[in-house]
Amino acid sequence: MKEFSTIKLEVKEHIAVVTLNDPPMNLLSGPMLRDLRDMMGELEKEEDLRCIIITGEGPKAFCAGANVDEYTDPTIDQLDETDVWARNILTRLSNFPCPIIAAINGYALGGGMELALACDIRIAAESAKMGLVETKIGMIAGWGGSQRLPRIVGVGNAKYMMFTSDKITADKALSIGLVQEVVPAEELMNKAMEIAERIAYNSPIAVRLEKEAVNFYMNMNIMEGLELERRCDRLTYLSEDSKEGMAAFEERRTPNYKNR
Repeated sequence: MKEFSTIKLEVKEHIAVVTLNDPPMNLLSGPMLRDLRDMMGELEKEEDLRCIIITGEGPKAFCAGANVDEYTDPTIDQLDETDVWARNILTRLSNFPCPIIAAINGYALGGGMELALACDIRIAAESAKMGLVETKIGMIAGWGGSQRLPRIVGVGNAKYMMFTSDKITADKALSIGLVQEVVPAEELMNKAMEIAERIAYNSPIAVRLEKEAVNFYMNMNIMEGLELERRCDRLTYLSEDSKEGMAAFEERRTPNYKNR
């Protein structure tokens, strides 16, 4: 099995465990996105893979978002290329043939939350915090989050989360259907493996076709939605507010938005 620089991959008895391995925040950097893409290529070669678990290394974060340092004043064409590439990787993940469980062990924010949304099942440690926080820095959830979140938690809950940029607790996430289980942190991987083993026990053909059928419903018109998301993402990036938001984030100060 190929080794990766930013993730750990282990396959045992029909189940793959993928660990985002860039602690403490496990940021979804360019190298990590490439590793996730290549990891999917490796797992597609597995003849009898039945479930994947994705988690983060260390207690602090599942994935705390994109690496903002990589977005220091890129051109609009460079940003568009990066975002389309990242969005396509998460879309490929969401349509991966076998089920994927996100074991959310800490912060799942921004792009990290979008990664979790691309998974089929989400379970969380009691200490986890989740959110699409992009509006706080003058951006939008541009890697599929604006399309997947309302499909999972409903339009009202999704708008509330995205408009406020609030980080919600695991218990709140459970109450709105964002996650399916909440467990103590020390039990998270055992619970994820228990669910994976229950999935692996069932007919892999039936499970894969079940996922394909559900995804067909979930993905109706999503490509049009993702294209609109891309255009809106570009407009936010071109705004003065976006430049101010990212500068304030890097300088650890309160942004002064001027609605321009």
